[in-house]
Amino acid sequence: MSEQNQQSSLLGKIAAYTEILVKDPNSTIFVSLGESYRKMGMLDDARQVIEKGLTLFPDFSPAYIVLGRILCQQGEYVESEAAFQKALGLDNESLAALVGFSRLLILLGREEHARELLLKARPLSPADPIINKLLLSLPEESLNSEDQVTVVTEEEVPAAEEISEERSEKPLLASSTLAELYLKQGLSQ
Repeated sequence: MSEQNQQSSLLGKIAAYTEILVKDPNSTIFVSLGESYRKMGMLDDARQVIEKGLTLFPDFSPAYIVLGRILCQQGEYVESEAAFQKALGLDNESLAALVGFSRLLILLGREEHARELLLKARPLSPADPIINKLLLSLPEESLNSEDQVTVVTEEEVPAAEEISEERSEKPLLASSTLAELYLKQGLSQ
């Protein structure tokens, strides 16, 4: 999607979310509205919407996730960290909070803590390319051997002829990286 189409789409979403919020001020749609403002780069508007919504829903984890993203983009890293910690305090298995907080920690050079959060997130969504890409972005020395994410080249994957008759009837995996990931997770079928 071109950037102009994406901007138009976001403007349409902002209009729709605003209309819903006007009709129902107690709606949690404020989170989607704030995220749309954030994606448009309208960080002050995004922050205002989220902070106002949090006065009505002080225990709504998704709002703290969006607030953490906004604060990070505004360079307010301490406040961003507090928002992500609040989100995880409310929902310690929130994939968005774990990944968002990990990104902040990587930005701040705290790779070990980021790795811990990403390894906690990986079982929640094992094939998530963002989690695996972030893990691969960490310095090698910060990964234990059991936590290694391995990239497999095509030469290391057996050719289709080498796969048994039973397995050859099933479609092959999309890439060698996915194949390696599935094998590491014990998903050989």
